Amino acid sequence: MICKNCKSNLEEGMVLCPSCGKPVQIVPDYNLLDDEALTSLIDDGSLPRTAVDSIGHTQDESSQRDDVSNREKTREKYRIFAIVGVIGILLIGVFALLGSSFMMVSIGNKAYSVGDYSRAMDYYGRALVKKRDPQTLALMGKACAGAGDLVSAEDYLRESLAGDPENSEVYESILSILSQEQDTDGIRVMETYAITDEQKRLFSDYLISSPVFSVAGGEYSDDVKLKLTCVDGFEIYYTVDGTEPDSADGSLYKKPIKITDGTTTVKACCKNPAGRYSQVIEETYSISYVTPSFPVVSPMTGEFHSVTRITIVSPIEDGEIYYTWNGSDPTVSSYKYTAPITVPEGDHILSVIVIDHHGLSSDVLRCSYSYIPAAEPKESSGDE
Repeated sequence: MICKNCKSNLEEGMVLCPSCGKPVQIVPDYNLLDDEALTSLIDDGSLPRTAVDSIGHTQDESSQRDDVSNREKTREKYRIFAIVGVIGILLIGVFALLGSSFMMVSIGNKAYSVGDYSRAMDYYGRALVKKRDPQTLALMGKACAGAGDLVSAEDYLRESLAGDPENSEVYESILSILSQEQDTDGIRVMETYAITDEQKRLFSDYLISSPVFSVAGGEYSDDVKLKLTCVDGFEIYYTVDGTEPDSADGSLYKKPIKITDGTTTVKACCKNPAGRYSQVIEETYSISYVTPSFPVVSPMTGEFHSVTRITIVSPIEDGEIYYTWNGSDPTVSSYKYTAPITVPEGDHILSVIVIDHHGLSSDVLRCSYSYIPAAEPKESSGDE
């Protein structure tokens, strides 16, 4: 290399000229013979000076054009590199977004909105792998509930509530599941964990008092008139055939239930205005009617010589008494006892039965009577 200022030879890599101290500017090597030949041609008139100047100008312009072209090429390369870099960054961002929990939850929400709970659970599950936050856990719980998996739904919702204990919406979702499972004890346990006033107010819809039975279940010999009451004043639904009352099988309670002969299981529950049912209460009644015993007759038998009246008393309340005097078995078509009866003259058999309000009859009671009126005393004559 040659220093442009002092024309000294320079070694490769020098920044300053050691001769003149000027910054190094790279120029082509200077050929003295070429310069002397050019000067000789000019001096003898063989080459006009204008031609030499033209050659110099042409070389300078060509060099400048090359520099501009190189700079433009360099700028174009930088532009291409910049564009490729931006596209790369955008692609990385897109792929990162597609794989983010936010995107997984968004896809899950869309599936949930159209009832595709299986797909929703799949994407919520992918989001939970990245981060088990309360919100996504709650969404997963609702999707499981929609799919009918109440056990898993409750687990996810409880985990969500542990991370956000004041979330009333999640709290109510858990209560709804417990209500569907008729887990009243579980609901009462949840009540002890209520934090906010809003959570505490939820229990008025879920902790509904069960109906009260006026007669306990057991064995009885007569009909039972069963009354049902609800301390909250809500409607009461019941069944007497073993089916569940908190369904289409339940009948609305309006008046006392009459339970008759046989075994009957009564199930009942209360229903609040929101349509939620209380815990089902049931009682079983075994009723076996008892045949009435003999009526009480007084006097039961005897020989009489004066007018005698017989009284008959039923051993049961509302029992009806029937009788005959000819020895035949009495029926409801026979004489009905309403007042004391007179023993007829002669020898007679009184047959008596009692029939209760179920139509059951006692055995026949037979009593023997003899009525012979006493002879009237003779009047004495005056001649005797």
